Amino acid sequence: MRCLMQDYLKIVTSLFDHEFVPPQALCHILPLAQILPASSMAGFECRLGANQSGVDFQLRLPCLDQNLPEEFLSAPAWQFLQDFYQNWTSPNSSLHQEIENVGLEFDVNEQLPQVPIPCIFLKFNQETVIDAERLMQMVKLLKHSISPLLESNLRLCADSLPAGATISHLGAMLSRSVNAVRVNVKGISPEQLSDYLMQ
Repeated sequence: MRCLMQDYLKIVTSLFDHEFVPPQALCHILPLAQILPASSMAGFECRLGANQSGVDFQLRLPCLDQNLPEEFLSAPAWQFLQDFYQNWTSPNSSLHQEIENVGLEFDVNEQLPQVPIPCIFLKFNQETVIDAERLMQMVKLLKHSISPLLESNLRLCADSLPAGATISHLGAMLSRSVNAVRVNVKGISPEQLSDYLMQ
């Protein structure tokens, strides 16, 4: 029997504080959970400001030889995600060697469209070295095209890393009309942080 994300949510939703995850937001998430593959690593991102009812839902994709929801594969973004996912789960691929896990995040500010487009996040293996060239390759793989300004900023981000610091995560906001990506860096000491950000 195929296990779905809704099976996990049924266990935890009864424990939710409705101030953080309003019932209306949960009603938008549950239909999505009926389609997504089960994952033991998932979460909610809740707004803490007054009158902020939006909740983002995120899950880590299992590294298994399986297809993403067939209902979504009519959308080009999901066709790309399916190809990327199959490549990553192949043990002999370079993506499988470099990427520890892949996560999806859905913005749930209102009722989701019939085919919701997620953001995608990659966590690199600790042994993976992401220099400027490899970072550009990964970003272009996720976004297909980037502006000269974004490319310049990304190269500066990678080339300016102090000794011992590494790029640990990369995210592409496929659902948002922004010319930006999210880069997580680890290994920078508090003393180095200010100089790094000012470059």
